[in-house]
Amino acid sequence: MGAGPPVTTRGTEEPYATWVTPVQPSHDDLVATLSAHGEALVAAVQAAPPDQPVACCPGWTTPDLAAHVTNVYRHKLPLLLGHLDRAPDPGEWIRARPDDPGLVPELAAAHAELVEALAAYRGEEPLWSWHPGGQTARFWSRRMAHETLIHRIDAEGLLGRSTPIPATLATDGIDELVEVFLGRPAPHRIPEEVPTRPAEPPELVALVAADTHRSWQLRLAPDAGGAQPPGERPADLTITGPADPLLRYVWGRSGLDELTVDGPEDLEQQFRSYCAART
Repeated sequence: MGAGPPVTTRGTEEPYATWVTPVQPSHDDLVATLSAHGEALVAAVQAAPPDQPVACCPGWTTPDLAAHVTNVYRHKLPLLLGHLDRAPDPGEWIRARPDDPGLVPELAAAHAELVEALAAYRGEEPLWSWHPGGQTARFWSRRMAHETLIHRIDAEGLLGRSTPIPATLATDGIDELVEVFLGRPAPHRIPEEVPTRPAEPPELVALVAADTHRSWQLRLAPDAGGAQPPGERPADLTITGPADPLLRYVWGRSGLDELTVDGPEDLEQQFRSYCAART
């Protein structure tokens, strides 16, 4: 099985490898991304039928998606406005509900407040987060930009639309997913219908964004802290394609139609489950 393009390990502290040096978006660029994609998300939710199911979020309809994103935004506001050194307490923000009247205006207001609050920070300014490697304001501008991007995909799906994601933004989204989520133990239970393949050492998966010349390698080690730095051996599974569909795939928003898979089908299913359990 092929391992894709050659990779160069960036260091044992990182759970992935890259085959070119990435150019990461600035804090200001990420705030602008959050602003633009959030406005598009609000517009799509506004236009969607209220009883429309959200394809990639079982059990959700349009109001559930709107309430979820509103709560994601509102939860961050006490942290940003109060310069907290901890997660906001439940009493410090008001939770939106799917049956709230005026839910879409609430979503729009929360989004605007979040953009304004993040824009007031410098990217390197210290700010608490739950991720040990992300204790600056830029962690939150990046996290909120990509959270919004993924839910824009959900919202536009309610209308049967799909806006292309710029390759550089999609690449940074994969990078963030690997760095922040795939290197941690699973907070969600992996579905029983996708059994884990016993492997010693853990199986190695490579992701290759062919249009931006980026690649990542991850060890599927659920009981050993998730993703690990790559070794020298070839990947057991390689998934290759443009960054846009690759991002949608790892976030569970699309299948493999635009991607090439080199490796066993059951390992691909295990990897899909591995991602779903951590996001």
